[in-house]
Amino acid sequence: MGIAQRNTSLTASNQVQVIWIKQAIAGPSSLGAFPAHAAVLQNQLALIVRAARARFTNLAIVYLSSRTRSYAADASLNPEPYAYEGGFSVKWLIEQQLNGQLNYDPMRGPVEAPWLAWGPYLWADGTLGRSDGFVWECFDLRPDFTHPSQSGVRKVADQLLSFFKTDPTATPWFLRPSVTGAPPVCAPAADITAGLAPLTVSFAANATDPDGTIVETRWTFDDGDFSTNANPVKTFPAPGAYSAHLTVTDNQGNTARSNVLINVSLTFDLWVPTQFTAAEMTHAALSGRGADPDGDGLANAVEYALGLDPRTVSRAGLPAASVIEEGGQAYLQVVVRCNAAATDVTLLLEVSDDLATWEPADAQIAILENTASLLRWRLTEPISAAPRRFVRVSTAIR
Repeated sequence: MGIAQRNTSLTASNQVQVIWIKQAIAGPSSLGAFPAHAAVLQNQLALIVRAARARFTNLAIVYLSSRTRSYAADASLNPEPYAYEGGFSVKWLIEQQLNGQLNYDPMRGPVEAPWLAWGPYLWADGTLGRSDGFVWECFDLRPDFTHPSQSGVRKVADQLLSFFKTDPTATPWFLRPSVTGAPPVCAPAADITAGLAPLTVSFAANATDPDGTIVETRWTFDDGDFSTNANPVKTFPAPGAYSAHLTVTDNQGNTARSNVLINVSLTFDLWVPTQFTAAEMTHAALSGRGADPDGDGLANAVEYALGLDPRTVSRAGLPAASVIEEGGQAYLQVVVRCNAAATDVTLLLEVSDDLATWEPADAQIAILENTASLLRWRLTEPISAAPRRFVRVSTAIR
């Protein structure tokens, strides 16, 4: 939590601008199985951030973390799997704000809450650990096997400090300017910057100090993992675009920071095991490319190409057609949101006069936008001059 000192111009409450929150519910089993107990915690967190904004009028940022690992058997505390499942409460709370609730932007109406974001992710699966090697041992917890012991507190503090010293939203207010002497220099590098998930990357800080020594190296990787090694090895199990953030500190307290971009991509065959059980994967009628397990009319291949959930019926995220105006003429526009991590997908716009014969629309479209996550096409003929056309988006997986 942010700490403020009273001075002659501002009260202590007016000085608080940033808060870190880690909250849990004692005895969550009494609230019902997942997701019931996690939904209760989500609602309580919403009350907390609203109250914090009302109490601290200049509060701008709240970082949230979920529980540490628990070894407790006492249901009146916060045992597993409740400790792990509390992470969904944080996720859902942040999604609330992304979906337009808990407004933080005065340009969009009354402010209800500060800007919300994930802080460090503190949970690990006991001694199995995470891809950054972070583990929770029994001795990292007090005799109640719930609250961190001295070594556990050190682990939380170490990860929290790494987050504040590297995260782009924290470094502007957490890191101080150079105090004396020349600052250090770092040029972080990776042996591989793109590849298929799971992708294992060896990093190098390449840090020096012209008038002293490097005394601290801290990395975070945009997925909750961190490292204090100068040259860590890190596995990215999930596809996505990651920024490996590095901050180094010299013996005079000066810092330098930089980052390395890592792109972890996906294929359909790698995607299937993340969506279906081992037993389901033996049945092509469930997990095959042409299967439609949720019955929403979209084959698995289409769900994959568009970044949708093959187990949930939803029309959100489907290609959308609209009319746009250019130069006084109306044109048909088609927008497709894609699975940015997929490397084996080709999306095509096709046209037909009769819904029976389809042909590629390559010669009849202008590409207005073409990125990993968005395609935007416009038919070249204005609606007033064009013959009747049907359009569709087709998917091909290599």
